[in-house]
Amino acid sequence: MSKSVAISFEGENIRIVYASHKKGGFQIDDILMLKDEQFDGFLEKEKIKEFIVSYHFKSFYQDIISIPTVKKKYIKKLVEAEIKKRVADFNDFSFIHLLHGEKVVENKRVLEIFVYAVKNEEINNIIKRFTSKGKFIKAIYPIALSVATTAKSIEGTFLCVTEIGLDKILVLMKDGQIQFVRNTHSFEKGLNDFDIQNINMTINYCRQSLRVNPSFVMLTGSICNHYSGTSLPSIPVICALNTPNQPEVGPELLDFICPFSALFVAKGSEINLLTSEYKNFYT
Repeated sequence: MSKSVAISFEGENIRIVYASHKKGGFQIDDILMLKDEQFDGFLEKEKIKEFIVSYHFKSFYQDIISIPTVKKKYIKKLVEAEIKKRVADFNDFSFIHLLHGEKVVENKRVLEIFVYAVKNEEINNIIKRFTSKGKFIKAIYPIALSVATTAKSIEGTFLCVTEIGLDKILVLMKDGQIQFVRNTHSFEKGLNDFDIQNINMTINYCRQSLRVNPSFVMLTGSICNHYSGTSLPSIPVICALNTPNQPEVGPELLDFICPFSALFVAKGSEINLLTSEYKNFYT
């Protein structure tokens, strides 16, 4: 039975899930949490060579952009040029681009594309921690996108909320497509009235600026067990302890939703942020 190890960098904490492949999914073999300063020692002792990585990027660029309708082979270059034009300090970066479809703007057909970009310096710093110990990375997924991807089979428009330390990650989903990503910082773990205010502000932004009306909020992971607010979001709230096409998540795995979700991202997924140079080297 083949094995996979998913590692999630969540600020000062690093969470690790060991899993075995079996028909229809995975069997969780072990879970482990480390402090960041313990991680290099862990890699030195670990015999496994290849890892799936998810990372909480605090600095990123995301948007839905429109480009002319062109052949698929030209899309990436046009998207890259558009990001450089929009973000002045992004010179050396890697990005994810997810095609949403076509629409007509001013009698012209354009492609609508969700983009998520981070600086290569941050990606390379992650890679160096592994290569310096003789290890390899199969994929690097932004935590925001890997968690949201596990909910892509859920129909409708909703706001997916995940907790990383004191940060809350809010991802707007519409019919399985990622529309918008936002990080907010809180003062304590769980959902309090300050977080509810941020969620409501995000809902209003979706309605007024994006012209998208989320119908519910979906809480994922440990945040489901820590609700201390006296108010409620302006739309219904559900706790997604389990999402479609995944095995049941027990209470002990709620804190490990980020590495757990990374295991279920499809091989060859478009949300892999590994640089082209490293992919060629790995191959």
